[in-house]
Amino acid sequence: MGVEVIGSVLFLSSLMAAPEFSNAAKKQFFGTYPTWAVRDGKSAATLIDLIVETDGKVRSCSVVSFIGDERLAQQECNAAMRLRLTPAKGVDGTPMPGRFRTFVTRWLVGGDKQSSEVKVARRTPDLTLKVDTPSLQITEPLSLGLALEIDSEGAVKRCEGIPASNPVDSSVVEWTCGHASKLTGPVLADKTGAPVAYVMNLSVRLEPSTPS
Repeated sequence: MGVEVIGSVLFLSSLMAAPEFSNAAKKQFFGTYPTWAVRDGKSAATLIDLIVETDGKVRSCSVVSFIGDERLAQQECNAAMRLRLTPAKGVDGTPMPGRFRTFVTRWLVGGDKQSSEVKVARRTPDLTLKVDTPSLQITEPLSLGLALEIDSEGAVKRCEGIPASNPVDSSVVEWTCGHASKLTGPVLADKTGAPVAYVMNLSVRLEPSTPS
């Protein structure tokens, strides 16, 4: 297993991963549209935050923000609580508690103004960074995803790119992780109230310091 140290953060060729939708959970969650919302012509774009147990069960869900219909946005959490996700994993592949933030859009074709607004809605990044390092060759805005291991006190202990979200050079991921390591994550407690380490996903937008 290769290891590179930048500052106090380890960059590992490992099995660490944030929680994610399994194929079954994705089909269950996205495969239906609430009947009442179709009847009433309701659409919503919703950012939800899930706490996921080591067995993949969703322990809690909260709505971070939404555009469109509030009832439909709140129902995303009701549906998410019935899911079993692919759990977070530590560097050795052992399941860990996790935090999963995801953006959900539901809109009706040929709908009203609300539907049109939801259709074009995009997730606001968790972190936006200005890149002033010429060697990284960031000449236009770029989005990427990170997996962060957070210790029981909220400090970032490890950072890795999420491969499917990062069609970029590894040096870009390492530079971004160097900045993400300065963040403080929320402290997560287990069912007994004791703080625990966990893995979370982070959405990042990189912007050139001088627009092209």
